[in-house]
Amino acid sequence: MPETQPPSVEPTKPSDAGANPDHLSHLYKMSTTSAGGQEYVAINSASIAALILGFASVLGMATPVLLIIPLASLICGFIALIQIRGSSGTQTGRALAWGGIGLAVLIGGLKVGIVGHYWIQDRNDTQVLLPIVERLSADLHTRRYDEAYEDLFSSTFRARVDRQTFANTFEQFKNNPNIGALQKVEWNGQRIDFGDVGTSGIKVGNMLVIMRFPSPDTTMRPLVTFSTRDGVWKIDNIDMLFPDRAKATIQ
Repeated sequence: MPETQPPSVEPTKPSDAGANPDHLSHLYKMSTTSAGGQEYVAINSASIAALILGFASVLGMATPVLLIIPLASLICGFIALIQIRGSSGTQTGRALAWGGIGLAVLIGGLKVGIVGHYWIQDRNDTQVLLPIVERLSADLHTRRYDEAYEDLFSSTFRARVDRQTFANTFEQFKNNPNIGALQKVEWNGQRIDFGDVGTSGIKVGNMLVIMRFPSPDTTMRPLVTFSTRDGVWKIDNIDMLFPDRAKATIQ
Protein backbone atom coordinates (compact mmCIF):
# COMPACT_ATOMS: atom_id res chain seq x y z
CA MET A 1 0.00 0.00 0.00
CA PRO A 2 1.23 3.38 -0.76
CA GLU A 3 2.29 5.36 2.24
CA THR A 4 -0.27 7.90 3.27
CA GLN A 5 0.99 11.34 4.11
CA PRO A 6 -0.86 13.32 6.71
CA PRO A 7 -2.44 16.44 5.36
CA SER A 8 -0.20 19.39 5.73
CA VAL A 9 -1.46 22.00 8.08
CA GLU A 10 -0.15 25.50 7.79
CA PRO A 11 0.75 27.06 11.03
CA THR A 12 -1.85 29.39 12.34
CA LYS A 13 -0.79 32.99 12.18
CA PRO A 14 -1.33 35.02 15.24
CA SER A 15 -4.60 36.85 15.00
CA ASP A 16 -4.63 40.51 14.54
CA ALA A 17 -6.27 40.74 17.91
CA GLY A 18 -3.26 39.13 19.50
CA ALA A 19 -0.80 41.23 17.58
CA ASN A 20 -2.54 44.47 18.36
CA PRO A 21 -4.60 44.75 21.51
CA ASP A 22 -6.44 47.71 20.01
CA HIS A 23 -7.92 45.58 17.29
CA LEU A 24 -10.31 48.31 16.11
CA SER A 25 -7.69 50.99 15.72
CA HIS A 26 -7.17 50.18 12.06
CA LEU A 27 -10.80 50.81 11.23
CA TYR A 28 -11.75 54.20 9.79
CA LYS A 29 -13.45 56.44 12.32
CA MET A 30 -17.13 56.21 11.62
CA SER A 31 -18.93 59.42 10.79
CA THR A 32 -21.95 60.53 12.78
CA THR A 33 -23.43 61.96 9.61
CA SER A 34 -24.97 60.31 6.62
CA ALA A 35 -22.64 62.19 4.31
CA GLY A 36 -19.68 59.99 5.23
CA GLY A 37 -16.08 60.99 5.36
CA GLN A 38 -16.49 64.11 7.49
CA GLU A 39 -17.02 64.44 11.23
CA TYR A 40 -20.28 66.16 12.19
CA VAL A 41 -20.01 69.71 13.61
CA ALA A 42 -23.13 71.12 15.28
CA ILE A 43 -24.17 74.76 15.33
CA ASN A 44 -24.35 75.86 18.96
CA SER A 45 -27.97 76.63 19.88
CA ALA A 46 -27.01 79.43 22.26
CA SER A 47 -25.25 81.24 19.40
CA ILE A 48 -28.45 81.07 17.33
CA ALA A 49 -30.44 82.43 20.26
CA ALA A 50 -27.88 85.23 20.69
CA LEU A 51 -28.26 86.34 17.08
CA ILE A 52 -32.07 86.21 17.16
CA LEU A 53 -32.16 88.20 20.40
CA GLY A 54 -29.62 90.59 18.92
CA PHE A 55 -31.98 91.47 16.09
CA ALA A 56 -34.90 91.62 18.56
CA SER A 57 -32.92 94.15 20.61
CA VAL A 58 -34.44 96.86 18.42
CA LEU A 59 -37.60 96.43 20.51
CA GLY A 60 -35.64 97.90 23.40
CA MET A 61 -35.76 101.28 21.65
CA ALA A 62 -39.49 101.43 22.45
CA THR A 63 -39.16 101.26 26.24
CA PRO A 64 -36.31 100.79 28.72
CA VAL A 65 -38.11 97.75 30.13
CA LEU A 66 -37.30 95.83 26.93
CA LEU A 67 -33.57 96.42 27.41
CA ILE A 68 -33.71 92.96 28.94
CA ILE A 69 -33.64 91.65 25.35
CA PRO A 70 -30.13 92.90 24.45
CA LEU A 71 -29.00 91.80 27.92
CA ALA A 72 -30.28 88.30 27.17
CA SER A 73 -28.49 88.40 23.83
CA LEU A 74 -25.21 89.22 25.55
CA ILE A 75 -25.64 86.38 28.02
CA CYS A 76 -26.48 83.86 25.30
CA GLY A 77 -23.58 85.07 23.17
CA PHE A 78 -20.97 84.63 25.88
CA ILE A 79 -22.41 81.27 26.92
CA ALA A 80 -22.17 80.16 23.28
CA LEU A 81 -18.54 81.23 23.02
CA ILE A 82 -17.66 79.31 26.18
CA GLN A 83 -19.48 76.20 25.01
CA ILE A 84 -17.91 76.32 21.54
CA ARG A 85 -14.43 76.72 22.98
CA GLY A 86 -14.94 73.70 25.21
CA SER A 87 -16.51 71.49 22.53
CA SER A 88 -13.20 70.25 21.07
CA GLY A 89 -14.26 71.28 17.60
CA THR A 90 -17.66 69.55 17.62
CA GLN A 91 -19.58 72.86 17.77
CA THR A 92 -19.50 75.98 15.65
CA GLY A 93 -21.31 79.30 15.65
CA ARG A 94 -18.76 81.84 16.85
CA ALA A 95 -19.79 84.25 14.08
CA LEU A 96 -23.44 84.00 15.14
CA ALA A 97 -22.55 84.56 18.78
CA TRP A 98 -20.38 87.59 18.01
CA GLY A 99 -23.09 88.94 15.70
CA GLY A 100 -25.66 88.76 18.49
CA ILE A 101 -23.27 90.36 20.94
CA GLY A 102 -22.48 93.16 18.50
CA LEU A 103 -26.14 93.93 17.82
CA ALA A 104 -26.95 93.90 21.53
CA VAL A 105 -24.10 96.27 22.35
CA LEU A 106 -24.95 98.61 19.46
CA ILE A 107 -28.71 98.81 19.93
CA GLY A 108 -28.76 98.44 23.71
CA GLY A 109 -25.95 100.96 24.12
CA LEU A 110 -27.77 103.46 21.91
CA LYS A 111 -30.92 103.18 24.00
CA VAL A 112 -29.00 103.46 27.26
CA GLY A 113 -27.30 106.58 25.91
CA ILE A 114 -30.63 108.16 24.97
CA VAL A 115 -32.18 107.31 28.33
CA GLY A 116 -29.13 108.64 30.12
CA HIS A 117 -29.26 111.88 28.14
CA TYR A 118 -32.90 112.50 29.03
CA TRP A 119 -32.29 111.52 32.65
CA ILE A 120 -29.53 114.10 32.97
CA GLN A 121 -31.66 116.69 31.20
CA ASP A 122 -34.67 116.00 33.46
CA ARG A 123 -32.46 116.20 36.53
CA ASN A 124 -31.09 119.57 35.44
CA ASP A 125 -34.58 120.90 34.68
CA THR A 126 -35.76 119.70 38.09
CA GLN A 127 -32.99 121.73 39.71
CA VAL A 128 -34.34 124.79 37.87
CA LEU A 129 -37.98 124.23 38.88
CA LEU A 130 -37.39 123.70 42.59
CA PRO A 131 -36.23 127.30 43.26
CA ILE A 132 -39.33 128.55 41.41
CA VAL A 133 -41.53 126.58 43.81
CA GLU A 134 -39.55 127.89 46.79
CA ARG A 135 -39.96 131.46 45.55
CA LEU A 136 -43.69 130.86 44.96
CA SER A 137 -44.03 129.55 48.51
CA ALA A 138 -42.27 132.58 49.99
CA ASP A 139 -44.24 135.13 47.91
CA LEU A 140 -47.62 133.60 48.63
CA HIS A 141 -46.90 133.22 52.34
CA THR A 142 -45.93 136.89 52.62
CA ARG A 143 -48.79 137.91 50.28
CA ARG A 144 -46.46 139.33 47.60
CA TYR A 145 -48.99 138.39 44.95
CA ASP A 146 -47.91 140.95 42.35
CA GLU A 147 -44.30 139.76 42.44
CA ALA A 148 -45.31 136.11 42.12
CA TYR A 149 -47.78 136.89 39.33
CA GLU A 150 -45.27 138.87 37.25
CA ASP A 151 -42.09 136.92 37.87
CA LEU A 152 -43.14 133.30 38.17
CA PHE A 153 -46.14 132.83 35.88
CA SER A 154 -46.00 132.64 32.09
CA SER A 155 -47.52 135.16 29.71
CA THR A 156 -50.02 132.48 28.68
CA PHE A 157 -51.26 132.21 32.26
CA ARG A 158 -51.41 135.99 32.72
CA ALA A 159 -53.44 136.35 29.52
CA ARG A 160 -56.02 133.96 30.95
CA VAL A 161 -56.02 134.92 34.66
CA ASP A 162 -55.97 138.59 35.63
CA ARG A 163 -53.94 139.95 38.53
CA GLN A 164 -56.89 140.53 40.85
CA THR A 165 -58.33 137.06 40.35
CA PHE A 166 -54.91 135.63 41.11
CA ALA A 167 -54.64 137.54 44.41
CA ASN A 168 -58.24 136.81 45.44
CA THR A 169 -57.72 133.09 44.94
CA PHE A 170 -55.05 132.96 47.66
CA GLU A 171 -56.70 135.55 49.90
CA GLN A 172 -59.75 133.31 50.19
CA PHE A 173 -57.70 130.83 52.21
CA LYS A 174 -56.65 133.50 54.70
CA ASN A 175 -60.24 134.68 55.09
CA ASN A 176 -61.53 131.16 55.70
CA PRO A 177 -61.34 130.35 59.46
CA ASN A 178 -61.30 126.63 58.72
CA ILE A 179 -58.22 126.91 56.50
CA GLY A 180 -56.17 129.99 57.25
CA ALA A 181 -53.40 131.71 55.33
CA LEU A 182 -51.19 129.57 53.11
CA GLN A 183 -48.05 128.60 55.01
CA LYS A 184 -45.91 126.74 52.48
CA VAL A 185 -45.76 125.26 48.99
CA GLU A 186 -43.33 122.39 48.41
CA TRP A 187 -42.60 119.64 45.91
CA ASN A 188 -44.03 116.30 47.03
CA GLY A 189 -40.90 114.47 45.88
CA GLN A 190 -42.50 112.42 43.13
CA ARG A 191 -40.93 112.27 39.69
CA ILE A 192 -41.67 115.33 37.54
CA ASP A 193 -43.22 114.42 34.21
CA PHE A 194 -41.34 116.26 31.47
CA GLY A 195 -42.28 116.38 27.79
CA ASP A 196 -42.14 118.38 24.58
CA VAL A 197 -44.87 120.32 22.79
CA GLY A 198 -44.62 118.70 19.38
CA THR A 199 -41.63 120.02 17.44
CA SER A 200 -42.00 123.57 18.75
CA GLY A 201 -39.01 123.28 21.05
CA ILE A 202 -41.20 124.16 24.03
CA LYS A 203 -40.80 121.90 27.04
CA VAL A 204 -43.41 121.26 29.71
CA GLY A 205 -43.19 119.76 33.17
CA ASN A 206 -45.91 118.60 35.53
CA MET A 207 -45.11 118.66 39.23
CA LEU A 208 -47.28 117.63 42.16
CA VAL A 209 -46.90 120.00 45.09
CA ILE A 210 -48.20 120.15 48.64
CA MET A 211 -49.83 123.35 49.87
CA ARG A 212 -49.72 123.49 53.68
CA PHE A 213 -51.98 125.55 55.93
CA PRO A 214 -51.96 126.29 59.71
CA SER A 215 -53.90 123.11 60.47
CA PRO A 216 -51.71 120.03 59.90
CA ASP A 217 -54.81 118.19 58.74
CA THR A 218 -55.46 120.71 55.96
CA THR A 219 -53.39 120.33 52.82
CA MET A 220 -53.93 120.66 49.09
CA ARG A 221 -52.04 118.66 46.46
CA PRO A 222 -52.46 120.46 43.15
CA LEU A 223 -50.66 119.74 39.89
CA VAL A 224 -48.44 122.62 38.81
CA THR A 225 -47.67 122.84 35.09
CA PHE A 226 -44.47 124.55 33.96
CA SER A 227 -43.37 125.45 30.45
CA THR A 228 -40.62 127.25 28.55
CA ARG A 229 -43.05 129.22 26.36
CA ASP A 230 -41.38 132.47 27.43
CA GLY A 231 -37.88 131.14 26.81
CA VAL A 232 -37.36 130.17 30.46
CA TRP A 233 -39.19 127.90 32.86
CA LYS A 234 -42.32 129.53 34.28
CA ILE A 235 -45.58 128.33 35.80
CA ASP A 236 -48.24 127.77 33.16
CA ASN A 237 -51.03 126.84 35.53
CA ILE A 238 -52.16 125.44 38.87
CA ASP A 239 -55.17 123.60 37.56
CA MET A 240 -56.89 122.99 40.90
CA LEU A 241 -56.95 126.72 41.62
CA PHE A 242 -57.23 128.13 38.10
CA PRO A 243 -59.05 125.56 35.94
CA ASP A 244 -58.70 126.17 32.23
CA ARG A 245 -62.36 126.10 31.19
CA ALA A 246 -61.56 126.51 27.50
CA LYS A 247 -59.28 123.51 27.60
CA ALA A 248 -61.85 121.48 29.50
CA THR A 249 -64.48 122.34 26.90
CA ILE A 250 -62.26 121.18 24.03
CA GLN A 251 -61.52 117.91 25.78
